[in-house]
Amino acid sequence: MKRPNLQSSLYYVFVGLVFMLPLFWGGNRNPVWLSQTVMVYLLLSIATVGLPASAWRALWQYYRWALILLGAWLALNLVQLIPWPFVGAISNDVFQSALTTLQSFFYAGLFVLTGLLCTTPKRIRQLVICMILAALVQALFGALMTLSGTEWLLLEPKQYGIGYATGTFVNRNHFAGLVLTGLALGIGLLVGNASRKSSAQNWNARVRDWLHWVMGPAMRLRLMLVVMVIGLVLSHSRMGNGAFFITLFSTSLLALVIMRPLPKKVLVLLSTLVIIDVMLVGSWFGFDQVVERLQGTGQFDDVARVSADSDRLNISKETMTAALDFIWLGSGGGTFEQVFPSYRPVDLRKTFDHAHNDWAEILLEYGVFGFVLLVAWGLTGFWNAIKAMGARRNPVMKGVGFGVVMALSACVLQGFVDFNLHIPACAGFLTITVALGVAVHKTPTK
Repeated sequence: MKRPNLQSSLYYVFVGLVFMLPLFWGGNRNPVWLSQTVMVYLLLSIATVGLPASAWRALWQYYRWALILLGAWLALNLVQLIPWPFVGAISNDVFQSALTTLQSFFYAGLFVLTGLLCTTPKRIRQLVICMILAALVQALFGALMTLSGTEWLLLEPKQYGIGYATGTFVNRNHFAGLVLTGLALGIGLLVGNASRKSSAQNWNARVRDWLHWVMGPAMRLRLMLVVMVIGLVLSHSRMGNGAFFITLFSTSLLALVIMRPLPKKVLVLLSTLVIIDVMLVGSWFGFDQVVERLQGTGQFDDVARVSADSDRLNISKETMTAALDFIWLGSGGGTFEQVFPSYRPVDLRKTFDHAHNDWAEILLEYGVFGFVLLVAWGLTGFWNAIKAMGARRNPVMKGVGFGVVMALSACVLQGFVDFNLHIPACAGFLTITVALGVAVHKTPTK
């Protein structure tokens, strides 16, 4: 029996760590993400000592531009902490920015480990399945808690989001974002499986192929996606559900253009996703309530002068105003809560610790330089995934490329109304997804 080598051992420990990322409040507690950071850098230390130089050369060869952009982003984080002559530190709260910088290094570690260890289609597929299973556990747990009326997080009773699926997250929108990432990658695997060329020469063989596809592993994955759709609908997250259907439709149109000729099974799959998930599953589990919330977005009531939706719009607008005063290098990572009170509208009813708009908050905290670096880094994964959809012959690579495009598109949409990128599990999954986008285009196959 062949003994696993060091790279294989590190890979499976890494996969286990990825599965654990969302379990405890989405990692949104300092002890949780700090312990995860220790694990990531322990794996990196072992890899640095034990892996051959060829593994690091391959990482640099395939991920060069993404690593350069990520390195520049980390350098900006450090620059914000340095006390400069005459002006002092750029950050308005050095301690908070130091914690945020440590988080940024944590995400960078996840990116490097993904590129370093996911070196074959099999490993890429296994990591994607791990992320799907993590999202499935969240959806299943959230749905059971909501439908049973138990209303617990993993270790404590829920205080917020009563009546909505939140999984082990405190906020239903963060839960919806992570489940949506799993949904997108799962749909990608199904698309890849359905895009395999059939060698059937007659109707009997074609029927056997269809039955094998319907009754085999693809159907098990399809059932997992149904559970995740149920969890997403039960969250009643407007942008979570809206982003799902918008990105499914738009990525499907993109596939029609660049995955020519598109197999009939892929067309059938994408059509049934909409019919079954929206018309059947959605109607059974309250999709009409999500539609009502979407229709009521931004409406005013008779008691308060502005609604909660208007509060979100106001806070995003004022965050952009504040960003103009820190336009180039930002106010410092993690300093929104310290900076925003000076720009807070007098009629804002609540206290906010985030802007409920990831893009406005990133622009405020990191300035134009940081914003451009982060967007360019994300585009490396997005663009490589698009090229993989059209150029790769391996069905896993093509399918995961579809899933990465859909997942990153959904993240962009959610970023305009939520702050998922400030939740370690959601940001960690996004980081890994960007790395997968590069991997499915660059990784060689036999």
